Amino acid sequence: MSIDLHRRDLGMVVGLFGAFGVPACVLSDGNPILAGGDTAEPEDVIERSDDAGADRDGHADDRGADDAREDFGADGDGDGDGDADGGCTPVLSAAFNVVLTAADGEERPVALRSMIGFVFFGRPPAPIAADGLRFQRLDLEGAATVMPVWTLSSVELGPQHPLLELPDGTFATAFTVTSGVQPGIWMKVFPSRGTGGEVPYQVPGTDENSSTPTITFDGVDVVAAWMHYIGGTVEIRAQHVSASTGVAMGSAVTVASGPTGTKEPRIAWGDFRHALTYFSASDGALHVLSLDGSLAAMREDVLTPAADESFVGYPALAWGGTQFGLAWETRSVSTSTIHLATFMADGTPVEHTPLEGIVPLTASDGGRVGLAFGDVGNEWGLAWRRAETGRVGISLVRIDASDFHIKDGPIDMRSETTSGWNPSVAYNNGYYMVTWVEQPGAGFPIYEATYGCTPQRLAPRPRPDRGRVRDRTTCP
Repeated sequence: MSIDLHRRDLGMVVGLFGAFGVPACVLSDGNPILAGGDTAEPEDVIERSDDAGADRDGHADDRGADDAREDFGADGDGDGDGDADGGCTPVLSAAFNVVLTAADGEERPVALRSMIGFVFFGRPPAPIAADGLRFQRLDLEGAATVMPVWTLSSVELGPQHPLLELPDGTFATAFTVTSGVQPGIWMKVFPSRGTGGEVPYQVPGTDENSSTPTITFDGVDVVAAWMHYIGGTVEIRAQHVSASTGVAMGSAVTVASGPTGTKEPRIAWGDFRHALTYFSASDGALHVLSLDGSLAAMREDVLTPAADESFVGYPALAWGGTQFGLAWETRSVSTSTIHLATFMADGTPVEHTPLEGIVPLTASDGGRVGLAFGDVGNEWGLAWRRAETGRVGISLVRIDASDFHIKDGPIDMRSETTSGWNPSVAYNNGYYMVTWVEQPGAGFPIYEATYGCTPQRLAPRPRPDRGRVRDRTTCP
């Protein structure tokens, strides 16, 4: 069901939603915005303490990842004294049903590192009509720290809605309005509390043929990329967007194109280049572009699957501080392979298959992957939809970023999951948070769980940059 609100309906809508006490989406100059209180509570809130112990002891310290990284291992290699976790034992939290049901089973929920914890960002049905975007803060152990809020409400939305945190603590998101007054790609910048902020703005030139947005931040602007279908051709377009308002700047650039079936662009910024990857139906390969600040292509690499395999699902792209990580899955008749390529900002991707021969994969995995860099332990966290006998779960492995051996895992994020889809993973100070949607046959619940521990602090060592020694503690 779509919702088609005009300015003449504004008074009725504000009155209606004021009576219910929840935010709603109305139109101001053609833009969907929130009406109602910023702190309105969704009706299906579940208290974390009911199933996962929100009041449990042993919370991580609040110093943040940068200080933890300085303390982690006197040898500076992130390994401690041969212990990949700095002396602490990773713990899997109880899974939290953060949203009772998503808008549909195609939902791609977002896990994001933020401050000393994480943010969940998902698309459940809105309180009154259509879809909404819900924002929820969680701590390192996966417990909700504040009540969830609606970032957007009562608009028909596509399943992909990437989120990033900007240096000033605000957030930027891109989303697809699929029907109604003005379908297309929209941008919204909003404050750290998860709601309010700037009015959303439509990216010029986008319409019902535009979808699958992806965003990054280049130090000055947000950069959005998306796919646009036109006359039998799929164009991958990109554009600079104001990080303070969400308004598109300049004109969109077509960075790639291909026949119908070309899909799933992902973009990330690293050092001085953008990496943009997408699947091209012209050759069945994953293409990786290096774009400069003006979005001009500086180089292109093509990752071609083996003769008996084909690309499946969608890729995951992340910046790891010194190099990019790119994960994807290929499938043959009887098995699947998960690939992890790493490359410098202007370098050639070097491909690895860390799970091969260690973690058996079937041809039913589906190619739904998430990737995050663990800066404290110098590792990649890779989550994927894993098909096993009688069930499809969500698994996580920790992969050493130097030699690409599996440090830990696979970890089954929720043993009761039978039909998991679309995992997203984030890392913060020794912990991974994974969120995913399930398709059990009755609704589409979204879960999140964390895995990790706070690394043990080793013997004190001088810090020339600070001229003092900080006491070390151990994690519980």
